[in-house]
Amino acid sequence: MNKAMADLWETFRFPETALLARRVPKKQFLDSGQVMAGDKKLFRKQVKNIHWQYTLKPFTCPVLPYRDAKREYPEIAVLQIELTAPKGHRRIAEVIHRVIPYPLFLVFAVDPDRLALSIAPKRFSQAEQGAFVAERFFTTNWMEITHLKEPESAFIHSLAWDHLPLTHYEAVYNTWLDRFTGYACARFSGSFTTDRLKKEWRGWHGAGRLSLKYLSCGGN
Repeated sequence: MNKAMADLWETFRFPETALLARRVPKKQFLDSGQVMAGDKKLFRKQVKNIHWQYTLKPFTCPVLPYRDAKREYPEIAVLQIELTAPKGHRRIAEVIHRVIPYPLFLVFAVDPDRLALSIAPKRFSQAEQGAFVAERFFTTNWMEITHLKEPESAFIHSLAWDHLPLTHYEAVYNTWLDRFTGYACARFSGSFTTDRLKKEWRGWHGAGRLSLKYLSCGGN
């Protein structure tokens, strides 16, 4: 792991007790019936390595699981995906979110110091018992860790473990959703803040400038 990525993990400050750092074979995705042929080709070409970096669950950190009639958050898996080139990271994020059934926090890395982040809230499938459906995808543009713009730096620091409500994992994930939404809004406002999220979200979504189905946080 290079210094830039090490600094990023230090910024997130996930509990050391949750550190896993286990390699995930690409075969898990290439053999999945949920992945189309074109996506498998993209995976083979673009994905260099996948590591399950942290596993956030009740016995690795003191946060309770959550379940209601629509969704559950028994744990959150934090993955690092190293790519050979930046192209296609949003599609790769969709594939990973759809294949792995629990809530994910994805960190994409390419070159020495470029990163992108992705999350996707999931709910129980109404068509298939025991299955999950990603409701929408929040995937950022590429950011240079060593040359972060002010909104990028504020956004990344807002995701840190000690800036989150640690009552249960749904609260953790929903806070991340707010922060990703705030980062998307920063494309229009010019600054990252969580104070005006609901007002700005309603205004921009109502004007057709943001998509609830696929929220793309950035331009590349």
